[in-house]
Amino acid sequence: LFGDHAPTGRLPVSIPHSEADAIEPSSAPEVRYSENMETGYRNTAFTFAYHFGHGITYTAFRYLTAEGGPCEDISDGAILCIRTVIKNTGKRATRTIAQLYLELPPDAGHPAPLLRGFRRTGEILPGSVVTADFRLTSRDLSFYDADAGRWVEATVGSCHIGESSADIRQILPISKGVKGTWTAGQSKEVAVQKPTEKPAVVVPKTHTPALRPGQRDGVVGGGPVVDGLAPGPDTQK
Repeated sequence: LFGDHAPTGRLPVSIPHSEADAIEPSSAPEVRYSENMETGYRNTAFTFAYHFGHGITYTAFRYLTAEGGPCEDISDGAILCIRTVIKNTGKRATRTIAQLYLELPPDAGHPAPLLRGFRRTGEILPGSVVTADFRLTSRDLSFYDADAGRWVEATVGSCHIGESSADIRQILPISKGVKGTWTAGQSKEVAVQKPTEKPAVVVPKTHTPALRPGQRDGVVGGGPVVDGLAPGPDTQK
């Protein structure tokens, strides 16, 4: 809360921007789920205040490269290994959680790339680099074909690697060869998108957090208190 430790937590859900950006609940005895795969972060028609996998910390990271190829160790069933290189470009040592979302061909019927893995790094010192590895199995690279009534392994796709479902830093094309071996092409770095609008946050008037000596009411470290939490240095800009 006071900057002694850099946060590393991530959202396991998407926070909608408004009630219109969520599937409307129903109390009917029978409910038809017509949204198919368009739920949560996979619904491209919704606007989110905070995206799936989002998190804040006191530093910044750059994903330098991404590469992939057949796994040497296939004891766990992995057939495609992806590696990305991450650099701490800020001034504080901390960890991050790299996330891989897989985009499959349109015939898979997925409206958005699906989470296929995440890796929590060790502590990264300022200016240092680390690697994060992802191991994808045949099931990870497959989609369910309703007409055929079975899972079908795709032949092409793209790995979207980044800090959240909306904060992608590297895109790596992958393809399956005639012999069934998966390979990767040249990765492309994606520029960091700065938010254009901050979600409105309303603090209840009855909310009175405890203060430390010398603090003004409702302010901790220069930022507003929301449910007892104060934003870190990078969130006050």
